[in-house]
Amino acid sequence: MVNEQTSIEIIGIGNVSAVLSGPDQLRDSNKTGVIIAHGAANGMNSSLIVAVADGLAAAGYSTLRFNFPYREKGKNGKRIRTGICVFGSQHRLNFP
Repeated sequence: MVNEQTSIEIIGIGNVSAVLSGPDQLRDSNKTGVIIAHGAANGMNSSLIVAVADGLAAAGYSTLRFNFPYREKGKNGKRIRTGICVFGSQHRLNFP
């Protein structure tokens, strides 16, 4: 599995930390990626977010996890559920 530290520029706000993960070799037929957004009480390196990213990478999907700007500043918010948004081709993720 490959993990690459990067950042995302948010115009008018600045950069936020991000990690791009994926399998060692991307499958030519799999062009689906998953953007993973953390909940308000956690960051992109919470155990749940990392486990989801690692599991998807092991299944052949690329993932991008990132911190929201408030998290970059060390602030917490109210607890909300973690969101997962699929982008790319029309593949479906089948979770047991």
